[in-house]
Amino acid sequence: TQCMDDKKPEERARGMAAGLELLKGCDFVIAGVKYGITEGMDREIHTANTLGIAVIDASQIKAYMRYEEKRQERAASDYAKLHECKHCYERRLCSLMGYENCCTANTCTAAYRRAYEYALSRIRERQET
Repeated sequence: TQCMDDKKPEERARGMAAGLELLKGCDFVIAGVKYGITEGMDREIHTANTLGIAVIDASQIKAYMRYEEKRQERAASDYAKLHECKHCYERRLCSLMGYENCCTANTCTAAYRRAYEYALSRIRERQET
C-alpha cells in the first residue's frame, strides 16, 4: 500500500498479483473480518482455500495458536515413542543385558524426554524458517 497507488487500476492489479504470489508461501492466513471483507480479501481467502492453506478469523487466533501448539506436542510425542532409544545414554548397557530395545523394556524414561525435547525443538525451528 505504500509503494503503489491503489487508485490506479494497473498498479492495484500488480499489487494484488504480488500479494497472491506471496500467499503461496504461507502456512496460514489471518483474516480480520470485523469491518467486512473487501474484494481483495475475498480473492486471497479463496486462493488460500484452493491451495489448502488455513484461513483463520483474527478473533480466533489465540484458539488456533493453542491448537497448533498441541499439534506440535503430539508430533513430538509420536517421534519420541518411535525413536527414544536413539536418545538413550544407557543403550549399550541395555543391549549387554539382553534387552532388544531398552526403552520399550521400560528401563529408560529419560530417553523419551530427550527424544521429545529434541523433536519439539526441531519442529519449532522448522516453523520459524
